Amino acid sequence: MNIIILHVPTVFYKPTIPKELKPTIKELSKIGKIHNYFFKFSYYKNKFNLEDIEFKNASLDIYNTFKHLDNFLIIALNHACPYGLFFANKYPKKCLGIICYPYRFYCKESYERRI
Repeated sequence: MNIIILHVPTVFYKPTIPKELKPTIKELSKIGKIHNYFFKFSYYKNKFNLEDIEFKNASLDIYNTFKHLDNFLIIALNHACPYGLFFANKYPKKCLGIICYPYRFYCKESYERRI
């Protein structure tokens, strides 16, 4: 089984695997082959267009990056969850399933509640 980990898109840190996640990845590697995905816009020194942030373009980049894989399980972390869900909805034949951890419910009501 192929497992793709969608890492948190953040502009503050270089795209690396956080040390606290390494034991989890080691355990997951017993189940299947791990593939890490870092978004193009995940670091301020990377060159990217604003269009790369859009769900459809990020989803297409994930698809193109892993098009050689028949199917896979996605694990989306934190703010990568909406991108993972969009991908799973757009390419259901590629995606065996998705785990969002922790899932944050992004909607207008949640935003207004925070304000």
